[in-house]
Amino acid sequence: VAYKAQNNYQEVINTGLKALRELGERFPADPDRFTIVTGTLRTKFSLWGKSHEDVLALPPMRDEMVMGAMRIMHEMLPTTFMTRLSLSPLLICRLIQLTLAHGISTFSISGFSWYGAKLCGLG
Repeated sequence: VAYKAQNNYQEVINTGLKALRELGERFPADPDRFTIVTGTLRTKFSLWGKSHEDVLALPPMRDEMVMGAMRIMHEMLPTTFMTRLSLSPLLICRLIQLTLAHGISTFSISGFSWYGAKLCGLG
């Protein structure tokens, strides 16, 4: 957050990636097209056949480490659109994958909102 206030967007990304690694979430610093397509397809398949009712029926997320990782991804997303666009689809997809695997958290809406925008061609 401090780096955002200083408009030091590269440090926001670098620090976020480092913190995510410490929580077991690894992302390439500059993903290539294959990695982006693979992550997007994995998410599409995870959502296949699920209705919005199915997603809303997921239990609340209890894992604090996963919630912490999701918070970092949520905080990083706006910055990735300004400085490292290739990273944003992977963060979006991972937010959804973690929600499906661990339940709904306050950061789940961020992943689904950005994913919807991506599907509409806005991101």
